[in-house]
Amino acid sequence: MTSKSIVLAITKNDVNAAPTTFGTYDISSDFPACTIWEIGRATSAAPTFYKSIKLGRDNIDFVDPGLGYNNPCETLIAEATKLYPTAKEMRILSIGTGFRGPVSIRNTRRSIINALKNIGTDSSKVAARLEEKFRGTAQYYRFDVEFGLQDITLADWRMDSRISTHTHNYIERKKTEIHKFVKSLSDDGASSKIDCEPCAKQHTEDRPSSISTPKIAQHHLSIIRNTASQNAEQSNIISKVPDGRTAQISDNRSMNGSKQWNSIMY
Repeated sequence: MTSKSIVLAITKNDVNAAPTTFGTYDISSDFPACTIWEIGRATSAAPTFYKSIKLGRDNIDFVDPGLGYNNPCETLIAEATKLYPTAKEMRILSIGTGFRGPVSIRNTRRSIINALKNIGTDSSKVAARLEEKFRGTAQYYRFDVEFGLQDITLADWRMDSRISTHTHNYIERKKTEIHKFVKSLSDDGASSKIDCEPCAKQHTEDRPSSISTPKIAQHHLSIIRNTASQNAEQSNIISKVPDGRTAQISDNRSMNGSKQWNSIMY
């Protein structure tokens, strides 16, 4: 199964412009020779933490898209709509890094500057718009730790235990919603479903256009070759396998101190 992926970056000299998308499926003539590590540097070049990087034929300076595009879901949806104009439904999973809470100001310059920074990097407005847009459908799911991470910043990488604790507790509280999302991928009536390699060939003639992944095979569900690395945490779940189907989770790896949970729930 071939997936299409994009990441975003913004130009350092015009951060108010629309983000530049770097995709695995449509290489712009402006950036034909960019390597994966260069794109990775561009999309993660957070100001004050990492230097910007010049890319492409014209040496354009890029930084990470956190200022204005910390939640890239709307850009992703627009891109997917262009790629699959005939698709009737999407399956969108949006994962936040912790709800920041309300932005307030006091009568100090520092407070005002911090408030402006928080507004510029806020992701909740996009989440709220998409929640309203897809309300009553099974197309959009947003998971974002609600409590405990409000004051965690990019510089707080040593607080991994606290981050893990609140994330774990949030997942425990949201198990029902997580299972609903997994089920939405395998419902017979959905037009955007999971595929699996062992059965892919016999179902190629049935595949519809879809936003994320092609139509599900009728006898087998698979999660394969996922890698969690660099202290990441990953949970892979196949939930409520329908009668007559089998499930497989295989060749998933954890590297560099990362943690991974794989489970099949019958």
